[in-house]
Amino acid sequence: MSNKQGKTLALVPAGGSGVRMGAEKRKQYLPVQGVPILVRTLRALQEAGAIDEIYLAVPAEDIPPVRNLLTDDYAIAKLSLILEGGAHRQDSVWNGLKAARREHEVVLIHDAVRPFASPDLICRVAEAARAGQAALAAVPVKDTIKAEDGGGALFTLAREGLWIAQTPQAFPWEMIWKGHEQARQKGLHATDDAALVEAMGIPVRIVPGSYDNIKITTPEDILYGEFLLAVRPVNP
Repeated sequence: MSNKQGKTLALVPAGGSGVRMGAEKRKQYLPVQGVPILVRTLRALQEAGAIDEIYLAVPAEDIPPVRNLLTDDYAIAKLSLILEGGAHRQDSVWNGLKAARREHEVVLIHDAVRPFASPDLICRVAEAARAGQAALAAVPVKDTIKAEDGGGALFTLAREGLWIAQTPQAFPWEMIWKGHEQARQKGLHATDDAALVEAMGIPVRIVPGSYDNIKITTPEDILYGEFLLAVRPVNP
């Protein structure tokens, strides 16, 4: 493990309600081939050599059952803190950053419902941040993309240069702290952390990701996840 000032922290915001999933429980706790999505995600981070510690942010009421789940049934050795998340993803990440303070050189942020990120991809994104850059996993857009002009008419965007942003995303600690701090001061809300760094005028490096690194959001995503596990050993 790295020395204290050189640690890489993986921060997992897991407060999603799963409305689009239509399930009674939060989507991160739903099973894929019998194992909760959240557990598969944490296992991928556990197996990534670049990760020293994992912080998990969940709704306050979920902390006791999640702690039991990850202690009794699915132990994750690198998981050192389960903390209370916020009303929104950005709030959960902020709570995690406050808990981390300056103990870590790099913070890697990964969606709780992206269980198929490979340990290799996680390490490549983390290493880019260790070199002082903001970095995110992304894949090129394959489909034709249409945009609406506000009056009901569509126009086509050129696919060249368009990427689908994924997680993990990783940043030097000071950079992502300032990004969140300034966002809170300005009332800026974004759907990913890279956007907060972009708002400071800092470029974000693309690390080629994988089309298998899906975010499980709908019942169809569960089925695709089952397929991935059936045809190839993604994550145990």
